[in-house]
Amino acid sequence: MKIGVISDTHDDHQNTTLAFDEFSRQKCELVIHCGDWTLPSTLELISRLSLEYNLEVTGVFGNMDEIDDLVISNSELIRKITIPQTSMLELEVDGKIIAVVHGHEEKIMKEIISGGKYNVLFTGHTHRPLTTKREFLQIINPGSVAFSESKSLGFIPTVAIYDTKTNEAKIVKLKSNKIMLPVLDD
Repeated sequence: MKIGVISDTHDDHQNTTLAFDEFSRQKCELVIHCGDWTLPSTLELISRLSLEYNLEVTGVFGNMDEIDDLVISNSELIRKITIPQTSMLELEVDGKIIAVVHGHEEKIMKEIISGGKYNVLFTGHTHRPLTTKREFLQIINPGSVAFSESKSLGFIPTVAIYDTKTNEAKIVKLKSNKIMLPVLDD
């Protein structure tokens, strides 16, 4: 199964929509959000896009999320999004045990990375795309569709696609008009 991974949408509706266009093109069956949805309007948009593209969506909350507002909003959506009110989501897909966290809680990250229980870790928070393997664990950070944490790095909105059958992940750069070049200090 192909899984679309998105994080740190921070209410950027245009690039979030582009991400779902990409997930559809890549024939993803599931979308996992690694947190920082931020406001209920983004949750509503993602719910609508999940219906439009017939994609199941799940994920976790991040450190910038207004959790109470998002929980209330989610309860009113036509298509609910499964978001546990814990720091981590665990799921099994095609025999792969997957941990999903936002990534801002260092203790949880260390436990997942060193614990030996998981095959895959989806995380966000840094706004920097990453795919790497550490022995038994595939670590995937899709980056952000909204903005970079560093002006010196510039910004290209990104998502990740993970294939459970091949255990391969790739970072996909979205074709957006919000691409920013790095700011170089004099």
